[in-house]
Amino acid sequence: MTSAMTKTHPESAPEDPFLWLEDRDGKEALDWVHRQNAVTVAELQGDPSYQPAFETALDLMTAEDNIPVGAALAGHVYNFWQDKTNALGLWRRTTVASYKTDKPDWETIIDFDQLSAKEGVK
Repeated sequence: MTSAMTKTHPESAPEDPFLWLEDRDGKEALDWVHRQNAVTVAELQGDPSYQPAFETALDLMTAEDNIPVGAALAGHVYNFWQDKTNALGLWRRTTVASYKTDKPDWETIIDFDQLSAKEGVK
């Protein structure tokens, strides 16, 4: 029998050189993420098709006439809504009956723009 076959414990896994990235709030990890994001953004924005595609997507996502798609739960329809006024978005709900009308009566659950301003976090 060879010594490899008689070992009772497997070799330990090599140390992960990127373990420090698991510290999501650590300065080193955040600095690395910001550097990687800058490289990626520069690459994307360097493509001539980027700006027209970005503007089209932004116009579509923030159009006032978007159909509010939601998820039905316990007699309500829940919807996450973003537009030019609500850049960070609203988490809102309405009754199923109201959702079926031309102008649903939405109840705001969380206004993320207001919350961001209140907490000073963007």
